[in-house]
Amino acid sequence: MSFGRITNSILSGTNENSVSLANLNLDFAIIKVEAPVEFAGIGSALSTRRRDDAEEGTSHKTARKLGALFEQIIPSTPKLITAYGLRVTEIIKRPGVNPEGSQKHGPFRTFVGADGTAMWAAATSGISALGIYLLASLLARAWDAKEACSIWVELVKGRQEDIQDSIKRNCLVSDLSLLAARQEISRHDLAIWDASTRAWLRSADQAMSWEQKQLMLILENINIPFNGGANTYGKVVGAWQQAMIGMENLLCGRPQSISNGSVLLALSAWHLYPDLIVLSNETTNIKFKDPLVPPNGIVTIGLHSTKLIDRKGIQWSLTLSHLRYYGGPVEATTADFSRVSFKQLQLIALGSIFGSWRVGSQDFLLAAQWIHALWCTLTGTHAQEQNNFSSIGFDWLCILVQAARQLIVSEEKGNPESLQLVKFGKRRAKTFLCHSPDMTRPFFGLRNPYVVAGLEEKTDIECGVRYLREIAESARLKAEDAIICYTHKQPDGSPFRCFEYATAIPHRMTSRKRNVDGNPITDMAHARWLIAMHVGFRQSAPAHDSKVVNDCEAGVDLQSRMNELSARGETCAIINTGPYNADGVLVWEDPPTFFNSARTTKCLSGGNKSGFCRCFDENNPGPTPRDDKDRLSLRVPTDTTCFRLLFGSRELGLYYSTESRVPGLSKFSADQGMLLTQKVTKLTGEACSIDPTISRNRLHDYLCCIVEGRKEKEMEAQGVRLIASSYRLQEPMVWSLNALSIASSIYNGLRGATISLILVTEPLESAHWLPRGLSDFHCHPNPCLELNDVESPVLRPKVLEVPSRPQTFACIAMFESGTLNLDPDDLQDTLAMCSDNSIYVAGVVLSDPFQTVASNDVRRIIGNIGHPGICMLIAAKEPKIRPLSENYNVVTHAPYDWKRENNFRGTSLHLSFTDWTLPLETDGMRTIDRDVQLVESIISVMDRGQWVADLDILSVDFASLNRLELTGLCHGSHSDIPAHEYTSLDSWEELLDGPESVGIFRAHGNWAARLAAVTIMVGKGLAHCVAVCSPGKICLKCLEMGYNFAHFAPSEYESPLPSFCID
Repeated sequence: MSFGRITNSILSGTNENSVSLANLNLDFAIIKVEAPVEFAGIGSALSTRRRDDAEEGTSHKTARKLGALFEQIIPSTPKLITAYGLRVTEIIKRPGVNPEGSQKHGPFRTFVGADGTAMWAAATSGISALGIYLLASLLARAWDAKEACSIWVELVKGRQEDIQDSIKRNCLVSDLSLLAARQEISRHDLAIWDASTRAWLRSADQAMSWEQKQLMLILENINIPFNGGANTYGKVVGAWQQAMIGMENLLCGRPQSISNGSVLLALSAWHLYPDLIVLSNETTNIKFKDPLVPPNGIVTIGLHSTKLIDRKGIQWSLTLSHLRYYGGPVEATTADFSRVSFKQLQLIALGSIFGSWRVGSQDFLLAAQWIHALWCTLTGTHAQEQNNFSSIGFDWLCILVQAARQLIVSEEKGNPESLQLVKFGKRRAKTFLCHSPDMTRPFFGLRNPYVVAGLEEKTDIECGVRYLREIAESARLKAEDAIICYTHKQPDGSPFRCFEYATAIPHRMTSRKRNVDGNPITDMAHARWLIAMHVGFRQSAPAHDSKVVNDCEAGVDLQSRMNELSARGETCAIINTGPYNADGVLVWEDPPTFFNSARTTKCLSGGNKSGFCRCFDENNPGPTPRDDKDRLSLRVPTDTTCFRLLFGSRELGLYYSTESRVPGLSKFSADQGMLLTQKVTKLTGEACSIDPTISRNRLHDYLCCIVEGRKEKEMEAQGVRLIASSYRLQEPMVWSLNALSIASSIYNGLRGATISLILVTEPLESAHWLPRGLSDFHCHPNPCLELNDVESPVLRPKVLEVPSRPQTFACIAMFESGTLNLDPDDLQDTLAMCSDNSIYVAGVVLSDPFQTVASNDVRRIIGNIGHPGICMLIAAKEPKIRPLSENYNVVTHAPYDWKRENNFRGTSLHLSFTDWTLPLETDGMRTIDRDVQLVESIISVMDRGQWVADLDILSVDFASLNRLELTGLCHGSHSDIPAHEYTSLDSWEELLDGPESVGIFRAHGNWAARLAAVTIMVGKGLAHCVAVCSPGKICLKCLEMGYNFAHFAPSEYESPLPSFCID
């Protein structure tokens, strides 16, 4: 019977009896029509569960009620309905859009595939319902789930009031609309209707990804509003009608000039792509060549709003009266619901970094090449070898390197998309990695010539000394006015420490030799002075009170150190007396002549027969004392020089003489960072690589330091730490980059998952799911870094802890929604998460129990469970197990015949839900609909259609589960007669009513049955009695001999193996 005849037979009458007829309680589920032929592919592609719901369940009722309610105001658009049906049928047939559920999906098998439930419900409910589905697509595209549900409530209420008003004014009202107006359409049903529509949109977007990207690039760069209306109901209905009529005209071959956003929103939501002409500063033609749109169906976008200059894109503002339980209407505006892959998010993060470095867009490629060159230098590889980015401990840097590589390759191929994403990151993701990006040092400080000079040295000591000498040069200090003090690491348990003093500015030495012009020959030279002394005396006593040692008790072989320095061309001496620290001032009594205040600047090389410079010699050393008392009586200082710390610390610092007359030192000391950051080498085509003279090992230590927090004194790598002290990344940026690296490890296994771009508007470091524990990287990043004890890396990079399962789900929820910052403590029992067209399942739920599954192993399934919002599935408490049968015939417990079989082929896992849900507070707005909720779920074991038990898989401690596997080769030389008694368990009843001997549960190769058996036994409190056999070759006799049964002593006839062996 046709829909028209059904309507006429049931609802015949006039408007005069409409009020009494409206009281008829009609079950809309009985009204079902044949879907338009263009939509036939949707129905055949849906799973049985979804098709039943769409044709007879709640979704069908909702579609019928909405279609009847709005029937009289839905425009007639036959061309649009036809084109849309053809397009969705084309989409659902594309590879990867609608996978079929299989055994590998376990309990989620019936939920796999594209969710076209609402669409098919509309198609089988009449043309008017399909028009309503197009409206649902518009709302799902423009608004989030909470706002869309609020709008639906307002639309239903507004239409009902409109119908009642029409009756009062004696206007013609369809009897079917009048009936629908008296039907209840619950908020929950509307939310489910919206959720199914969103799931389909996500799948369709991925199927039409190229067209969607091209369209969104246009829409994001224009300012175009929606037409106004008296209220929310009028605005939404008006936009919907305009969109349908406009699209119908296009599909009829009539060009359209667009001045409002409704038609443009429809293009995106309905996945129909006419050619576009955009009139701006210059005319842009975009050819989609969509075969469903006639060639003359061209959209011209020429009118831009002047009121939305600062906000580009389609802007739709509505007043929502049904969003919250309490309070007045809420003004809401559409947000950007664009989505990207994780690789694209990395490019956006790279753009955020470039923005903080103040890199111009014209230099993005050069900056990317520099980052890639940095990685090549660090790893000792060439650019062409960098196809795989294995971790070397610098995961935070690897994220940027991968993005840089993407940009380089895209530019080489002429693909502009990567560059556009980087530009987007610079514009729109300014605070994604840090609250204050302007405080970030460009290029990690590695384009500062002073830093580069310091990192050229092979050892950490010389790295720091070289850097301080560069600083002294920049401060224009005189040679005799500056000194560098370095404190060697004190050996454990030793009271002695070695101190090293070095010139900061080279001394111009003169000799008795002359050049061809007759002028004295000069040479620039540095000097060092070494002293080992008792630490206790150094802090408060002058040098002549210090106990001096010249051996290795201070941890340094002074003679060997002298030889090293001499090989560098520096004058070196071991001195008996050195400076001491007095209230922050370095006091040196009788310093070398070089620092003597009475000395002139002229080199003291004349006047001695050898002609060698004597400026560095120790001044007035006095006779050698026999003891401390003798030292005080024999030595009287004749001159004293005082130095103040200019840069660095007491362990490694640059000091200047208090008598220095160099201008600007006080200003330099007050603002040390200014000098260090003001000088950055500009990127050029030739300078986008790393200086080849930089030591790879010192670079390694430097990168370790710049991401460390400001800790207490560290004696390791003092030189590199000093350089890095002015270039440390801000702590929020470090945590944000670490969060990206953690998310990368998660999303590497989530093929096809996408991320909301709203995510980049807030700093990532505030994520509650981010593990805060750090540990040393487990090995050196590169074997070629192991050179020798002096030159090898001193530091190890820090890596984050592996995230737990709750942290992983919280991370995915944040990236899925772009806004949710959930507390992992609320997700301790979460076994799966559903959002739009994705189901994220804990790996242990889909794995054989013998496998070792990482805590952060989460797998993505294309599908939907049909619930609104983001749903966190948790297992029911105290799951049930069926009672034992009273029939003695069901348990055989036959002797084990040593055959590995799968006798549980009829076993399957099934997912269902109870009515218990718990919304999680996320934004504090107290809205009626929540973004995320806990949903109590039941995973049931069914065997040939019979219920066996419900499972709480997460209650199993898989890490401590007994696993049986051969550790050596079995030579098969055992006797055929079993040494112990074993029983075959070939049914669930035989497992539940266990034998007296060791039982072998024979489900070989059936991961679902093996997982169910382990979970049931653990649920019965028998975890200690269960072991899982390896899927590979095993030998029970070999296992008997090798199994550790330290917890009990079996009798001669008892097997040492656990009571239940799951094979």
